[in-house]
Amino acid sequence: MKMQTLALFFMTAVAIGGVAWVFLYPLLSGERQAEKRRASVTRNAPAVRSTGRAPQKSRREQVEETLKELDVKSKSSKNPPLQIRIA
Repeated sequence: MKMQTLALFFMTAVAIGGVAWVFLYPLLSGERQAEKRRASVTRNAPAVRSTGRAPQKSRREQVEETLKELDVKSKSSKNPPLQIRIA
């Protein structure tokens, strides 16, 4: 009789452990988060591009703007250039 009780206890413990394993393993291993990441990657949502971006300027326009800024800075400088100060 003692052997049957011990075997029954062992089988019950294994069954409870198996049920606990099934429900707790995904929580402890991070498997659910991995499934959510996979689902978000495989989702068929179209990519949305922002239309608020200004159109690209040509290289020539960029150079012209830079040169204009340099001219304005040089004209508005407080100290005259060295050539003028020497003269």
